[in-house]
Amino acid sequence: EEVVPSLLTPLELADEVKRLEREVAFLREKSDRDPRWGNTLAASVWSHVSVYALSVIMDELEPTLTAEISGLYFDRENCHLGGRPVRWDDIAIIRASQDIPEGKIENLVLTGHLAWDGELSICMRLHGV
Repeated sequence: EEVVPSLLTPLELADEVKRLEREVAFLREKSDRDPRWGNTLAASVWSHVSVYALSVIMDELEPTLTAEISGLYFDRENCHLGGRPVRWDDIAIIRASQDIPEGKIENLVLTGHLAWDGELSICMRLHGV
């Protein structure tokens, strides 16, 4: 039976972020522009990204669609982003300063070429049909 991931609790998310930070730091030591570390990161979090992205899409879009077409709804059991995560063809992390009202902060900016060849499935149904 397939295990369907759910949204992480704040504590689980913090633990996952720490684990991924360690993994990314290790992979980045090999090469700053080598996309493998970004692809490893994407694969590690893809199931959570998928659940979150779909919940946002459905929670935002479904009310609008239902207002236009009465009875239309997402079949949430049959919607997914697929098992193949996004892939980085090129990736870099650069530091960037930003002025905010409280002063200056340092940001890490992720740049690169992102590709996704996924097997997205969005299933919608109409009540009474």
